[in-house]
Amino acid sequence: MHSKLLVVATGFALAGVGVDAADAAVPLKIPVQGVVRDNAGQPVAEDVFSVRFALYESADALLPLWVETWPPEGIDCALLPSACVHVAGGLFRVDLGTHEPLDSSLLAAADAL
Repeated sequence: MHSKLLVVATGFALAGVGVDAADAAVPLKIPVQGVVRDNAGQPVAEDVFSVRFALYESADALLPLWVETWPPEGIDCALLPSACVHVAGGLFRVDLGTHEPLDSSLLAAADAL
C-alpha cells in the first residue's frame, strides 16, 4: 500500500554552520527520524509512504527554501524501495539531501530553518 504523507521541517537551529573548501566535496545530509500515526493516534504498524520534506525560513513562511520528495518523481517504490520512506512500528528515518542536494550556503545563511 502506498500512502502520501506531508512532513514540514521547521525549527532547525543551525548555529555555527561553516563551509570551507574541504566541506564542498562532501554531500550534505541531515538525518531525520519521526513517528507516523493514523487518524486514531496509533502508530502505523508498517507501510511505505510518499513524503514531501520542506525546509522553511520560519514557521510562518509561505514558500519553502528547499524541497525533497521521497520517492523522486517518476520512481516506483516497487522497483526502487530504498527511494521511499518505510515505516515500521510507527518509526521512520531518512537522510534529507539524499534525492535533492542540500546547498551548504542555504544552511550557512540561515539562523534557523
